[in-house]
Amino acid sequence: AFNIDSSTIKNPNKKLPAQTKQDIFLIYKEAITNIIRHSDADLVNIKMSNGSHGCQLIIQDNGSKKASYKSSGLGLSNMKMRAEKLKANLSFEKENGFGVHLDLPFNM
Repeated sequence: AFNIDSSTIKNPNKKLPAQTKQDIFLIYKEAITNIIRHSDADLVNIKMSNGSHGCQLIIQDNGSKKASYKSSGLGLSNMKMRAEKLKANLSFEKENGFGVHLDLPFNM
């Protein structure tokens, strides 16, 4: 099951460059692919929000197979490379399931 929360979109008129949108989408896609391939989760929460300083994407599952995620995998390194290109902060949580947190400042 997926829960998608976009209720905290405060600046819907903010236009992002096409390449930025594509990089955000590819980070999202890789996170979902990792959950499908490696997690025993039965729930995924997705939250997209923005404010005056930037936007945030949080993808969190409730799985318990922490050891399956390899920090040296290509998927995680590709997400890190895309976040660096965007000058965004990217972090991974492996404590309560698997989580991807992307913070993208608007002053790119």
